[in-house]
Amino acid sequence: SVLHSITGVVTIQVIIMGSGWSSYEDASAAPLSMLPAKDNGSNTSSSKDEDEKKSDKVPIVYSELYNISFMGIEKLHPFDSCKYAKVANGLANLVSADRFYVPHRLVTDEELLQVHTQKYLDSLRYSFNVAKITEVPPVAVLPNAVVRSRVLNPMRLATAGTIMGAELALRERFSINLSGGYHHACGTAGTLGSDCHAMLLI
Repeated sequence: SVLHSITGVVTIQVIIMGSGWSSYEDASAAPLSMLPAKDNGSNTSSSKDEDEKKSDKVPIVYSELYNISFMGIEKLHPFDSCKYAKVANGLANLVSADRFYVPHRLVTDEELLQVHTQKYLDSLRYSFNVAKITEVPPVAVLPNAVVRSRVLNPMRLATAGTIMGAELALRERFSINLSGGYHHACGTAGTLGSDCHAMLLI
């Protein structure tokens, strides 16, 4: 499996062989693969156009939804939670964003349970636990639905981006996920000051 095949992952995150939350999809029954399904061999003009678009892609994974922001509360944390957009903008002179791969679903509980305990995942249903992990006290008083959509879902999407990056690395020899580095999280806890979900491949 991809989760156990990568030998080199460097935290951006380089993998070598290393506001619109409604756009998230519920993928509880989705397959592990984050990459688009292979073409079925059709020779229609539309499939040819799609093939040309795929061939123009570069092995960089990024979504605007990686960036964490909510009414300025994120500025209470010493780290820039919107740095991913700044990296993408910095690459604009080298490669256009429409050539990036974009993860379109969150990592599932089933996938996270390969590295986290159920008890830990359940603990994230309480906002004060997330506030303690992220060291942003106001998070404790927010409804957990808000915390999930504005804090945890971006992390889940970025973790999905790591899986997509790993699959790309297997195919392209290397890839870069513009988020990543949730390396302080462990199986039973999120380390203070940073991460709720571990990158599955670290």
